Amino acid sequence: MKNPTQNKNMVAKAHNKSGKNKTQTMSASRRLHSSNFLILLIIGVCFFLSGFSALIYQIAWLKNLSSIFGTSHIAVATVLAAYMAGLALGAGLAARFITTVKRPILLYGVLEGIIAITALLVPTLLVATQLMLTYLYGGQGAPVSSGGLGQTLFYLIATFIILGVPTTAMGATLPILSRYVVTKTDDIGPRIGWLYGVNTLGAVFGTLIAAFLLLPYIGLLLTLVVGALVNGLIFVLAISLQKKIEKLERKSQEKTRPDTDLKPAKVFHWVMPLIFVSGLVSFILEIFWTRLLAHIFGGTIYAFSVMLASFLFGIALGGYVAGRFTLNVNCAKAIFIGSQILTAVLSFLAFWLIHFWVPTTAPLLLKVVYAFCVITPSAFFIGASFPTAVRLATNIPEQVAHVSGRIYAWNTVGAIFGSIAAGFFILPILGYGPTLGLAMLLNGAIALACMVLSKPPRKAVIATVMVVGLLGVFTQFLHRPDKILYAQFAGQQTRGEEVYYGVGRSATVMMRELDGFYYISSNGLSESAVSRKGAPPYNLSQKWLAGLPALARPDAETMLVIGLGGGVALEGAPPHISDIDVIELEPEILRANRSISHVRSKNPLLEARTNLILNDARNAIMLTDKKYDIIVSQPSHPWTGAAANLYTQEFLAAAKTHLNDGGVFLQWINSRFVDQELLNVLMKTIVNQYEFVELYRPEAEVLFFVASDSPIDIWDGVQHGRQAFSENYKHYNQLGMRGLEDVAIMALLDNQTIHRMAKKSSINTDDKNKLAFFSKYNADGLTNDDLSALFEKYDPLAKVLRTPDRRGLDVFYIAEQMLRHDAFKRAELIGSVLDDPAEKATMRALSIEYEGDTQLALELYKIALNYDPNYNPAQLGLLRLNLGSLAQKSISAQVAKIANEQIGANRSVLEAWVFGASGDFEKVANLDNNLAGITPTSILYPIAVKLRVDWRIVVAHAQKDQDIAAEALEILDSLLANYWSTDLYLTRAWCGYLSNQPDVFVESVAVVVRQTRTRLKSSSGSNEGLNADDARELAARLQRILSVLVNMSKGEQSGRTAMVRDDLQNLLVQITRQ
Repeated sequence: MKNPTQNKNMVAKAHNKSGKNKTQTMSASRRLHSSNFLILLIIGVCFFLSGFSALIYQIAWLKNLSSIFGTSHIAVATVLAAYMAGLALGAGLAARFITTVKRPILLYGVLEGIIAITALLVPTLLVATQLMLTYLYGGQGAPVSSGGLGQTLFYLIATFIILGVPTTAMGATLPILSRYVVTKTDDIGPRIGWLYGVNTLGAVFGTLIAAFLLLPYIGLLLTLVVGALVNGLIFVLAISLQKKIEKLERKSQEKTRPDTDLKPAKVFHWVMPLIFVSGLVSFILEIFWTRLLAHIFGGTIYAFSVMLASFLFGIALGGYVAGRFTLNVNCAKAIFIGSQILTAVLSFLAFWLIHFWVPTTAPLLLKVVYAFCVITPSAFFIGASFPTAVRLATNIPEQVAHVSGRIYAWNTVGAIFGSIAAGFFILPILGYGPTLGLAMLLNGAIALACMVLSKPPRKAVIATVMVVGLLGVFTQFLHRPDKILYAQFAGQQTRGEEVYYGVGRSATVMMRELDGFYYISSNGLSESAVSRKGAPPYNLSQKWLAGLPALARPDAETMLVIGLGGGVALEGAPPHISDIDVIELEPEILRANRSISHVRSKNPLLEARTNLILNDARNAIMLTDKKYDIIVSQPSHPWTGAAANLYTQEFLAAAKTHLNDGGVFLQWINSRFVDQELLNVLMKTIVNQYEFVELYRPEAEVLFFVASDSPIDIWDGVQHGRQAFSENYKHYNQLGMRGLEDVAIMALLDNQTIHRMAKKSSINTDDKNKLAFFSKYNADGLTNDDLSALFEKYDPLAKVLRTPDRRGLDVFYIAEQMLRHDAFKRAELIGSVLDDPAEKATMRALSIEYEGDTQLALELYKIALNYDPNYNPAQLGLLRLNLGSLAQKSISAQVAKIANEQIGANRSVLEAWVFGASGDFEKVANLDNNLAGITPTSILYPIAVKLRVDWRIVVAHAQKDQDIAAEALEILDSLLANYWSTDLYLTRAWCGYLSNQPDVFVESVAVVVRQTRTRLKSSSGSNEGLNADDARELAARLQRILSVLVNMSKGEQSGRTAMVRDDLQNLLVQITRQ
């Protein structure tokens, strides 16, 4: 007696043999109805709308789930896996029970109704899931890294529970509809291809409309409502269509045979494992292209949607066209094999051709066309695989629903494995070229396996083997796509030397060395610049990320920093911060930082107070009860998928719960990526959480919002900054601070103005994330001049300087610092608040001096002294312009009188200047204590520092005393972050040489080379240019430097010293030609 399976197979075979009567088991009424054009049109419209709503949900759910589970690669992968597992389960269940379905159109409509209802429940279920996640894993003593087994399993199970019902219903729709529309053998390929193509085409439109219209303009929740309304419409259409079908059946007066009398399909067909591998390859390619082209698009949600739509469009078109030509098994086999080979070939050609045109600065529309041209051709043949696989697996119409469900399930499970394998292992381990090569070889293996398993003639097998072998040869030409990887640096004259490259699980991280800095980029977007060991101190805005809020809270001990970047922000944390937690999403960023730990100027990652957490920030802080005195949020740009939810009200509210009483929160933003409306939105979002908010600009176009529920009072009010500065003078000095005035200069808007400006704006939320969708990702937002024009009349510094005591701030130091940074209009504004005529004249003289008209400046200083002969700022300004004459002892009587009237440190500076000019450095040394006592904000302070350094260099050179040279270096570095010049950097080079610190010598020379090149490009008549006399003097000094470099680099053809030596030689040639 034969077992049941054997009996079923025998029945199927018997049916195949008698299959010439293709409508044997199909009633006449079914044939009539399914051939009705109107019915098919309605089914097509419904299935188009099904695909449309499905992709609306997918994009919306991924954004919604990321706000709960985070955007770490673990969270994203598990969410996507659970989503696709639901699709696979639905297809598998439909295949299992399809033979019991008597009214497939009605069931299809019911499933769409279920999708609508359960999709609307997702936001509520997410809230419950967040509570459960916090209950199970929350309350930890500190933020933890992602990737724990328990947490990952929770993501997977929770996502499947939340999305399980709607995604299972989605997965079941194709086999159920195929149950109705496929009525004869000739329909199998065309109708399956038609259904597959129409549904996927709807997905294309759903992707684009969700990303470009729904999410940006109506928000996340209403987007889900739109999806549900579409499903509701499908439900109504399906019910109406079922009634129409039943009415036609009654009219036809034909007896319909029970649909349960169907011939069973084989449980397994050899094409199923092949379509599994095809699904795996398709997702490897999708992730490959999405990650690669992100370097051109910049990682926006629009970029992801365009690339996904390009992929889906190719699949839709390929599925439809292949189905039309899949008329029999032989056609199906030929198309299936050919589609695998052509997928590989077209992927190779696209990868090879993209190097000839990289539209980095092109408009978005042109980039869309580019993405379609690159992705769609190979995706076309990926789409061709599904209908041909169904046709290969069955020749019986009644089995199509069962077979298509199983094929769909196998393909989707393959896609799950492909997405996880590509993101977690293949791309990070192999990189871009080899990953594409692997996908091509897998395509070839599928084609070869299909050829062998279908038992073809020997010649066909040999031909297929040769083609697959040729694909293997092609893979040898898949090199790293540098033109794409470096697309964002295309406008630079040189991209520097690459020192690190790593393809991570969520981003491609590169590090380049250029002009003494290591530049870290993620997917082509700049993250940070790290200075080399031996480099002079720089006034970098990144250091102020930690330094500025610490000024507001001198007693702070704990700090949370969101985003590692190059770790430069950590360098700004003062010593009293004893505990710093850093949350970073991409492990490759950490590896890049560690790769230069031996050559960077300072490595905060090695400090005991630094704790690194690899996780998404929202997820990490949700699961801990730890609180901080300061939180610094410096994530990537707000339009990127990984950082978009770190600029919303929900994140700010969550972060606030982790601040101690009186704690400070700092939010970074670059003005070039926002317009005034978006900046106001961010203001409103922060103001909605904190009572006190101030805006600072530590560098052109770099903005810091500093917020707290207690008064901030850095430079105004209680002036906590004075305490912090006095207690940590050396630290803040290295950041570029000589006085509280330097912080006041950064102030752009005060608390009162921010609250007033934010009043009419809207709040940035997870639901309506305006910064994610409307940011100026082409960096065409607010420039430095735009910011000045917008906020000039609200200048908080001008308000304070109008008060009688000016809060103890030195107005002329403020003005000079502004002028040094070319902020002439703001300096003029500061001058306008002065009432005293001597002050006004002195301010005008200072401005004219920086414009380069020294004679007019001299006259204005004298005018100021006519108003008030004892006005010291005017006296010092006049003396500074006469230092050359003073050294030669050829000053006027008026200047001599003023010089003799100076007392204390000011007089010591003038005396030391005269002694230094005559070479009597012993007398300069005797005045050192007095020189050290000069006020750092004094106009004579840089001169005093130079004199203190000069006499030490003389002594160090004469006595070969490395210690005193090192002392000179320390004194000079206390000035350089705030006040610099070519002369000072040359002096620093000699300090490094004499103190036996070659790194200091080389890096100081490198700065001189860089600055001099810039001056050579400027016109000689400008204030920054290099005239003939200056050029000759500088060339002589550089020749001495070059001789030292040549000795240091003997036998060295490469390396940093040799590179700087060569740069200096080329510079001297340029100077000679001037």
